[in-house]
Amino acid sequence: MTSDSKEYLNSILAEVANDQHIEEWIMTQKSFVSVADNFFGVVVPVALTGKVDHSRDAELDLVVKLGPEANEAVNKFFNRECFVYSTVLRNYESLQTNFSETSKFVIPKHYFICTEPGREAIVLENMCCKGYQPHCGGPFLDYEHMDIAMKSLAKFHALSFMMRRTDNALYKNIAEKCVSISYTGILLDNLENAKKLLDDRYTPVIQYLEDNCLRLLKAPYQDVKELVICHGDLWKDNILFKYNNQNQPVSACLIDYQTSRMRSPAYDIIYLLITSSTQDLRRIHYQQLLDIFYDTFQKMLEEGGLSAQVYSREDLEYDLKVSAASCLIVTNTVMWISLGLQEEGGIVKPKKVLTSEREKEEAKEKFKGIVQGIIDDFKRLGYL
Repeated sequence: MTSDSKEYLNSILAEVANDQHIEEWIMTQKSFVSVADNFFGVVVPVALTGKVDHSRDAELDLVVKLGPEANEAVNKFFNRECFVYSTVLRNYESLQTNFSETSKFVIPKHYFICTEPGREAIVLENMCCKGYQPHCGGPFLDYEHMDIAMKSLAKFHALSFMMRRTDNALYKNIAEKCVSISYTGILLDNLENAKKLLDDRYTPVIQYLEDNCLRLLKAPYQDVKELVICHGDLWKDNILFKYNNQNQPVSACLIDYQTSRMRSPAYDIIYLLITSSTQDLRRIHYQQLLDIFYDTFQKMLEEGGLSAQVYSREDLEYDLKVSAASCLIVTNTVMWISLGLQEEGGIVKPKKVLTSEREKEEAKEKFKGIVQGIIDDFKRLGYL
């Protein structure tokens, strides 16, 4: 973090302290393990401590997200997240006011948002201090974690239908702003990379995705039964889990809304399944996890006074088939980046840096196995 960033961080916390009536405050920089650096800026955990009314101790555990420096393209993603927290999730909080605690979609409190160019920032409640933490059990989620993730996603999507009913003007305004941010070039580049790595029998599928890329990417919002405000990038790295005393996941908190957009609910569902679960898990539990999503979605709508018929199970099954190819195109790039195969210097930073040829070959083999497994599943399910 630069000295300018540190100075700006202090100015942000001064505004938070003033808004929360905290005096004589000090900032202590904490650590998740180290300062987190993600695709769309820098993430810094801090504690803000001071006094209220000159006597009562006060402490806020916060996460400060600072926007990327001098990158106009990436700033669009950061500004999208600012909009989701300030407008979408704020509405969702009010919609859940009378819900039972176990029914609620988990939303971190947000304390400060700025979209001024060059000074973009979001200050959120640090959910790690409430017991939520990243999944550390390997590159994929097991069934228990997928169960909890699906339930959280279902609640998130149900709230979109509730917003449309209670404040249709706001919903339309959000729909106009949450349009796709195009990055087709990198998707096409990585389809070409996949074609070079996958077995020859998969070449026709990759070629089909390349030849029809734009049409397939539009399908989840042009050719489907219903639209909601989708997370847009829901995979295991964007989910925090809370655990009970037996170390079993009991709740989830979705994070990182930079790519939120209008899509069918099916888009988030398939994307989560193919990025965050193994092929073996999908073969055994795919339909069961869809049942979990839809049952939770139905209960959430009922608690909000809506019928599940606003989006039937038949509608969902139709949209899954329509959205699958788009999810595959995007996941192909996500896996390329997450395994460290993305070259430095592009719009998206590499998730990891591979230093040896052996590491690169191992990453390519993992990529090949994952993408071929997804294609096999989609063929089995009738999605391709």
